[in-house]
Amino acid sequence: MIFHMTIQVCGDEKLFNKDLISAFLRTRPPDSQMVESILALLQHYDWNSISVVVENTTKWQATALSLERRTGQKKAWSCDIYIFQEIIFDKTPALDCETIGEIRQMRRLQHDNINPFICATTEPARICIITEFQSRKSLMDALSTTKNDLNCKLIASLALELAKGMLYIHSSDLRCHGNLKSANCLLDSNWTLKIWDFGLHKLRNAVKNPSKNE
Repeated sequence: MIFHMTIQVCGDEKLFNKDLISAFLRTRPPDSQMVESILALLQHYDWNSISVVVENTTKWQATALSLERRTGQKKAWSCDIYIFQEIIFDKTPALDCETIGEIRQMRRLQHDNINPFICATTEPARICIITEFQSRKSLMDALSTTKNDLNCKLIASLALELAKGMLYIHSSDLRCHGNLKSANCLLDSNWTLKIWDFGLHKLRNAVKNPSKNE
């Protein structure tokens, strides 16, 4: 199961993109305990104010929690959007040394064609993975909605970026992606391809009723 929500750092209206935030599709709001756990993991970021916002849906009320941080000096505001991927398990996953080591390896990955892995938090029978959101969504979305706009030059560029990203993963301690497909290739505003949803192979094997969309 995957749900999306936003982390929005409020401030300068010029940096506040409502259209980008509303582009998220959300299935349900998370519980407050999970949100607080996520915020605790994100506190080391140099942000003045963090708000977790989930929009209204037909079945669920919106939830909003904020964490105010005093830095002692004024700093530039920014607006960052993140993807929250929730994985459901039959029982609480065991984070052994192998899995913890893999998470550390994922955090060390830095490449123009790798979508940054921010952090992960575990709750009973589920784990939440946090990565950056890219405005053009996935390659699968682009192929289904803008196929006629993908010229030969852009297609060649995307193929090269995919190869570069995979070569980087294969050369790293992670060694393999494990679930490469068009839905796991994100596109930023400049049409740069960024690979995501890699790693955590042992945990993913314990997923309860895995979805085809994952």
